[in-house]
Amino acid sequence: MKEVTVNGRTLKIRQAERRDAKLLANLGADTFADTYSSILPTGDLTDYLREAFSPERMLEDIADDRVILFLGSILKTACSYIKLQPTPVREVIRGDNPIELVRLYVQPEWKGLGIGGALLELGLAAARDKGYKACWLKVWQGNTRAIDFYENRGFSQAGSEPYPVGGTSRDVPLMVRPIES
Repeated sequence: MKEVTVNGRTLKIRQAERRDAKLLANLGADTFADTYSSILPTGDLTDYLREAFSPERMLEDIADDRVILFLGSILKTACSYIKLQPTPVREVIRGDNPIELVRLYVQPEWKGLGIGGALLELGLAAARDKGYKACWLKVWQGNTRAIDFYENRGFSQAGSEPYPVGGTSRDVPLMVRPIES
């Protein structure tokens, strides 16, 4: 476990465990829905949440040694998580041995306190320790807050690709940055 002070509060970050599967599923689904419910059709959103954030899916991720999955909590309340995993690399992504930042979620009431930055720093350090040299991600085109967050942390846009959510598909920017050694 790692403790980080963010905005005067203690953020405890630890590796996710099997017992966290349902908690991670709910945290991910709630955060995704909060961010995208205003732009995605309800049926598409519901189907995506069911598939992407099932406790079974979370158990698979927790059991996979290649997946980096950290859970953040403040005052014993889970408020955030980060997931990095090796995935097929897109042609536009440059860098040696890249890993994908699949999810970096912070519940709305905890945004803006430095939690995302602390999780990202720890996740990138874990990726570096596993031999990854670059990190890439997809971010929703209209999520300017997230795009700004990543740009302020050294990510740059490398291209875009379609991202389907149910029957809805939108182009999403692909961003990449080196992982410092």
